[in-house]
Amino acid sequence: MGATQFLREHLLKLCRQGSSVLLFSEDLDEIFELCDRVAVIFAGEFMGILETDDERINDIGLMMAGSKRIE
Repeated sequence: MGATQFLREHLLKLCRQGSSVLLFSEDLDEIFELCDRVAVIFAGEFMGILETDDERINDIGLMMAGSKRIE
């Protein structure tokens, strides 16, 4: 648990300093805490790329299941 929290804090610090971080995760809480944009890949194809404050972000579950693609 301590290592996970350390890593999250370090990633947030890097982002605040202007660095870009590419994060692969299935943990939606982690994604929304650490990311400005979310890209969903299903079966090797991008289902959509959204800003985390985009109102369509509620469709992320459908995108993850391959049921919805957002252009």
